[in-house]
Amino acid sequence: MDDSVIQSMAKWPNVPDCYGWLHLNAQGQWLMGEVGSATPPSVVAHAGLQGFMNRNYLCPFPKNAYPEHACAGAWALQNGPQRVWVTLSTAPLVVQLHQGVFTAHTGVALELSGFVLASDGVVYCRSAQGVGAIASRSMETFSQGVVEHGGALFWQRTEGAALLAIEQYDADLIETKLEFVRHL
Repeated sequence: MDDSVIQSMAKWPNVPDCYGWLHLNAQGQWLMGEVGSATPPSVVAHAGLQGFMNRNYLCPFPKNAYPEHACAGAWALQNGPQRVWVTLSTAPLVVQLHQGVFTAHTGVALELSGFVLASDGVVYCRSAQGVGAIASRSMETFSQGVVEHGGALFWQRTEGAALLAIEQYDADLIETKLEFVRHL
């Protein structure tokens, strides 16, 4: 988190949260604006603003650690003293695969522990940084590493490398099984 954000949180501790205004689409783009309004949300194109948003995007209340909290599993942007809750199209992180490296839309390289194939065809991944969805532009590259072994699906970076399991779930259970919330 940026130092300026931390300082503003200390200076103004009681700023109300913001809901329904910030979105992360399935391509990993930030969108601002209210869904359903006369002017639809627009893509954030300014590189400096994108960088700020990526650096200050966080999951403050992990669902497994704070199940009783109203925001458990939700993700937010800490915009100075204000927490802006993000509406997710697919998952908290949108992941690209390039030359064998998985990278979140925030630019952070991910170390993955496994995958989930949802019944709607979306592939989710588990990482220490959070749950991600493989971006559609990376699906062809990802599919080249899918192997079947003993009747189960796995992903393998290169031949002879460790296998990562690909579990399968109904799409309606993804938020529950992977412990995140798309919308508050």
